[in-house]
Order: sequence, then structure tokens, then C-alpha cells
Amino acid sequence: MHALRLLAVGAVACLLATGARADEKKGDNAKLIVGTWEVTSAHPGGPPKGGTVEFTKDGKIKVTGEHDGQKEEFEGTYKLDGNKLVLKFKIGDDERPVDLTIDKLDDTTFVTTSTQGKVELKRMDYAKLILGKWEVTKSFDNGPPVSSTVEFTKDGKLTITHKEGDQTRTAEGTYKLNGDSFHIELKVGDQEHKDTITIKKLDKAKFSTTNKEGQVVELKRAK
Repeated sequence: MHALRLLAVGAVACLLATGARADEKKGDNAKLIVGTWEVTSAHPGGPPKGGTVEFTKDGKIKVTGEHDGQKEEFEGTYKLDGNKLVLKFKIGDDERPVDLTIDKLDDTTFVTTSTQGKVELKRMDYAKLILGKWEVTKSFDNGPPVSSTVEFTKDGKLTITHKEGDQTRTAEGTYKLNGDSFHIELKVGDQEHKDTITIKKLDKAKFSTTNKEGQVVELKRAK
């Protein structure tokens, strides 16, 4: 009888451990999926290779890319349940669900399969994408002026340049990336400005950020 009790306790412990691991996996996938991914391989009729797939924390998805020279963009919602992923896209008056199985999802790689085939994605490398000069297209009071340029360098330097009439004003500082956010320390005249900024969108052409107050800055890659 004692042995049977031990076996029963052991079986319950295994079930609880399995359930805990499953719950942990669900939580991991929910965190890992958020961000922007580049399509590296896809089945016929899938998202275009070289396009991007963006998942947001509030369950929204946006697919952007080109097909036969035409730009395409689809928006919808997603729902996770363990390694099962359901996407819903509204095209015209129709809502089309897509059922996927997650084969792999980590910090850099995302692989799914469906009845149509496999799709492979890699996380957009913000450390590389952020580099270069950007032109501010939208800002807020006391933010970087519209039409100013913001330059990020490999060694963590940040420079904002703005022309006022015949004068060019420059603010210099540093930045440090941490996942989908970055911390800046900027010297403007005699004042030092520090802030942590969240990346809303960053690809080869567009860059959108928000700060702790919810103030948005939008930029485009400078030519």
C-alpha cells in the first residue's frame, strides 16, 4: 500500500511538472513572438520573402512586403495557445483564419508550419538597422525638430543636427540598445538629457519610437 501511495504521489508530481513546463512555454512564446521578423523562406502563397511580419503585445499582426513588384500590407490579429498560433486577416468583407504550429521560436529564429507548408523568419537586427542617418518626419514639443537628422554610429554615439536659417545646431550623446528599447544620454547646450525610448517600428526605411510619456517620433532613412 505504501508503495502504491509513493507511485501515486510521483505520478501527480510528474503531471504538475509537465503542466508547469507547458505554462512556462506558453509564457515564453507570448514574450518571444513580440517584435518584427523578416521572412527568409516561405511556401507558395505565403508571406513574401524579404517582407516583414510584426507582432504586437496587444495581439495584432501586420505583414508587409512586395509581390510581383507591388507593395502589399495585411493587418489582422493573432492568438497563441502553447505552440498553436491562429492568425486572422480581414480581406475585403472576408475574415480569413490561418492555423499554424510553432516548430521553433527563440530570440532570433521563428519557424511555423501549416497545411500549406513552412515559413521561416529571423528577428530584425535592431543593432544593424538603427545605424546611419535618419530624418525626423514627426515629433512633439521639445522633441527633435521635424526635418532634423539623427545619426547612430556603431560605437554607440548619437548626433542630432538641425538647421535654423544659416545656423546649424548639433546635440551629441550616446545610446545603448536593450532589446526593443534604447537608453540615450544627450547633451544639449549646458543641459544633459536622459531618456529610455521604446522602438515601435524599425526596418530598412522607417523608424518609429515612443518615450515614457507616450510621445511619438517618426523618422525615415535619410538619402
